Amino acid sequence: MKKAALILLGCLTGVYLFAQDSVKTKTPLQYNRQRLPEKGNLGISFTANGLLANLLLTPQTNNFNQPYFHVKYYLKDDVDLIAGYGISSNNTKTYQSDSLLINGAMSLKELDSTYSRTDVHFTIGGEKHFYALNNLDAYFGGFLDISAIGKTKIKSVTNINDRDTVNSATTTFVYTEDGGFATGIRFSAGFNYFIAKKLALGAEYNFGYQYQSVGGDWISSTNYDPVKGSATNTNAQGAALEQKNTIAFNSVVQITISYFFNLR
Repeated sequence: MKKAALILLGCLTGVYLFAQDSVKTKTPLQYNRQRLPEKGNLGISFTANGLLANLLLTPQTNNFNQPYFHVKYYLKDDVDLIAGYGISSNNTKTYQSDSLLINGAMSLKELDSTYSRTDVHFTIGGEKHFYALNNLDAYFGGFLDISAIGKTKIKSVTNINDRDTVNSATTTFVYTEDGGFATGIRFSAGFNYFIAKKLALGAEYNFGYQYQSVGGDWISSTNYDPVKGSATNTNAQGAALEQKNTIAFNSVVQITISYFFNLR
């Protein structure tokens, strides 16, 4: 992880120093900017995954490896403001069936379960750009990531059916747990190479600090309705809270594709 960051930092430093030696009479903003974004432009970026034959574009991720869609607005030719928003929703349904031998007779066990949790993410930050060479745009950035972690909800219904009759025993389990929040600061270093006007391929490395607090009160309810006899219901409650402080380094350099729009 640290090797990747050092390699990228070395590349950025080398490009910048080379530009200073080769074009001493020009300031960074006097280089050929025909393909580069400028003040008033709006841009979007995606992460490129896979090989050319199976290229997949996905949203970039924050400190918590959560995807978010973001836009860049250029306040100046070399300074942009970034705002991002994302939703991570996990709604999983599972069905399982199995045969059981009960009291010498075959029975069918069926299990239906659902799991749901929805998180919302916000990101705000900015980047400072250094136009080291024609069509090459090196930058450093800083970001604030905030995530609201939704409640966890689990429900399962188990039916054991007698194959010879229509009778069945049913167990219903319901569990809910409080969500939480996460926040962190993140720094990035990278570069874009503009292969066409306003269209760039790039590489970016992220690292930073994150704090996460998940959990709280939980409640569970189990209802058992047998073939014979009365139904029973069992309730339980408690608390479970997990808090983490982490210095996060990405394990890989992200390959990005960016496109910029002229709003003026």
